[in-house]
Amino acid sequence: MAPPSDQDGSNIVRPFAFFRAGARTDPNSPQKPILVLEDVYKYHRPDMPTLRGVNLVVERGEFLFVTGSSGAGKSTLLQLVYRAQTVDEGRILFCGREIDRLTDQSIPFLRRNLGIVFQDFKIVPHWTVFENVAIALEILSMPRRLVRSRVSEALDRVGLAGRGDERTEKLSGGEQQRVAIARAIVTEPALILADEP
Repeated sequence: MAPPSDQDGSNIVRPFAFFRAGARTDPNSPQKPILVLEDVYKYHRPDMPTLRGVNLVVERGEFLFVTGSSGAGKSTLLQLVYRAQTVDEGRILFCGREIDRLTDQSIPFLRRNLGIVFQDFKIVPHWTVFENVAIALEILSMPRRLVRSRVSEALDRVGLAGRGDERTEKLSGGEQQRVAIARAIVTEPALILADEP
């Protein structure tokens, strides 16, 4: 049996049922899914949508893979979730809130609750390992003592304990990826997105 697929050929691989078109989440449910995509379309050209009618529910604690050929829209899907792009049709709910309707003042809610590992890692090469991870907390105005503690714990979790003073440009590609993972988990987000991890 083939894994569930959205209409553009990307596959969603996971152990739970795929969200069916037309279904809606219950707004009165005490435990809302972490992420809901409802009939999401994204066009990069008017006659050719990158994403067509994507429907998906991700529950808390769930682990999900999105697979597909190059150009199928996997990165676009992630960019819509962290609001680097906006949906053209449909809606995306994160922790029960429609992300395209978040005000500029509410964007920190989204950023604070999303951990992102970018395909190219997006680390600053001349910064130290510590600085690259700490920035995720510093932009949230966390106290310095808490920043030191959280960064140390995140580096330990990814196998980089004691390496906070090293410049990231001197690390291997795999070690740089672990720095990016540490930055994604240091804020203790509700959801982690990884683009080609």
